[in-house]
Amino acid sequence: MLISDLSGSDAIRVVERDRIEDILAEQKLQGTGKIDAKSAAKLGKLLGARYLVVGGYFDLQGALRVDARIIDVETGRVLKSFGVNGKPGDFLPVDKDFAPMVAKKLNRVRKVCLEAERTLHLVEQRRDQLDAG
Repeated sequence: MLISDLSGSDAIRVVERDRIEDILAEQKLQGTGKIDAKSAAKLGKLLGARYLVVGGYFDLQGALRVDARIIDVETGRVLKSFGVNGKPGDFLPVDKDFAPMVAKKLNRVRKVCLEAERTLHLVEQRRDQLDAG
């Protein structure tokens, strides 16, 4: 399933739902059982993560929908939201195709954020040089 597929990647650390629920309960974030961007940021910090992928699936009137959001742990901002549609009977093939999509999107988000950090660092260095005169 999705967790097994994602845990095969060295670039992704998968945390079991039981561990997440323990942390949520401990931090009194459990509430409705849904994780919003703010609680995801807090949870991610507790787990030592930089990004958190949350999502779910549902079957509504004969249609399957699988969604995920990549959340920046530091800001709580949703960096990417995506999903796929299928038929409820196609859950396993949809799930199998979804894992590489999650990994690819997460990798792209990381690259964009690293590029932004490098650019910011260069701008700050240049500003410091100009200030030094």
